[in-house]
Amino acid sequence: PIEEQRKIGGYFKSVDNLITLHQRKLDDLKKLKSGLLQKMFPKAGETVPDVRFPEFTGDWEQRKLGEMASFAKGNGYTKADLSTEGKPIILYGRLYTDYETVFSSIDTRSGQKPGSLLSKGGEVVVPASGETADEIARASVVMPDGIILGGDLNVITPNQAINPVFLAIELSSGNLHKVLASKAQGKSVVHLHNSDLQTLDVVFPSLDEQSQIGLCFEEFDALITLHQRKSVTIKKLKSGLLRKMILTVESTLTDVFLPLFTIDWEQRKLGELAEIVSGGTPATSNPEYWDGTINWYTPAEISEARYVYGSQKKITEVGLNNSSAKILPKDRTILFTSRA
Repeated sequence: PIEEQRKIGGYFKSVDNLITLHQRKLDDLKKLKSGLLQKMFPKAGETVPDVRFPEFTGDWEQRKLGEMASFAKGNGYTKADLSTEGKPIILYGRLYTDYETVFSSIDTRSGQKPGSLLSKGGEVVVPASGETADEIARASVVMPDGIILGGDLNVITPNQAINPVFLAIELSSGNLHKVLASKAQGKSVVHLHNSDLQTLDVVFPSLDEQSQIGLCFEEFDALITLHQRKSVTIKKLKSGLLRKMILTVESTLTDVFLPLFTIDWEQRKLGELAEIVSGGTPATSNPEYWDGTINWYTPAEISEARYVYGSQKKITEVGLNNSSAKILPKDRTILFTSRA
């Protein structure tokens, strides 16, 4: 029945709106964090950041990282060693697929091999290899002790003058991130060595200010993770309900009913229920056809959103009349692309 269709459509539109809300919050938090990272660390050649907690003053120090930390290398493990039992383990791929500034809990495990490097808590790990220079230039802190540190990880243990969370943040952002990326060498696979890390010029304030900066960005990461998890949960809920509320090929009743609806669903060819037409593109070489007031959607815009309210590009009445583009009714038109 049409009323049931409206109910189902309205329900999933509400779910999509909720997903969009969390995605926007997530994007806003990431932009705010990125902006603060640029402001709360000194620019290249400077010793004071643009934005600072009010209780702190004075210049930041600058030292070679090799003077302020000891270095080691993870070893002996690959994805093939992962299992459901054994000790927690971090492989270098974790810094790409599930990046966190601070690793406080580890859900991957492996049997421990002789000669394994185990964390003592507070180590900063940096990938030793990766696909691009930008992705390899990142760092995370391993907070728990007893974690196996797998192969292709550079392991930094800061001395008492450096807060490990602060160091991981500085290595992963701003000027030091760019310098670190520039040291990555290779073609199809790029590499970073502990010898590269030791030459880095690290700028740092007092331990108290380092701790404040670290806590600030840990809170940002916690909020970002919260919205990521909410978004994933809602998407899973939507996916599950879609499977239950939309018919399979063999059935005429859904597994989940909305209240008041119990009638069998019909099956018809889409061509019997809708008019299907193709779009068109006015000649891009003619400026008279473009920058008008008529919405004109591209395949990329369709793939980015479930509902569209205004196109990025617009055409003129002249462009509409001199192409196969068509005006379609709002609220009753479904757009889909015929190419990837």
